[in-house]
Amino acid sequence: MSAALAERIDCVRTVAAMTKPHAELMKDNPLSKIPTLVLDDGTVLYDSPVICDYFDTLDGAPKLFRARPRRA
Repeated sequence: MSAALAERIDCVRTVAAMTKPHAELMKDNPLSKIPTLVLDDGTVLYDSPVICDYFDTLDGAPKLFRARPRRA
């Protein structure tokens, strides 16, 4: 992740456990999964590959995943 991209992210330390769901996290992500990324428009992304795919769409950011060949 580039330094410019890292500066745009506010990290919030959260403990999530299946036996005791985290109430604040569940406001954004009812599945109580981490990592969770809340975008400026309120869209919520969770799951590392999904978040990394989103980062790859941002202009100027180095790609985290190589381009995948299209399936026929």
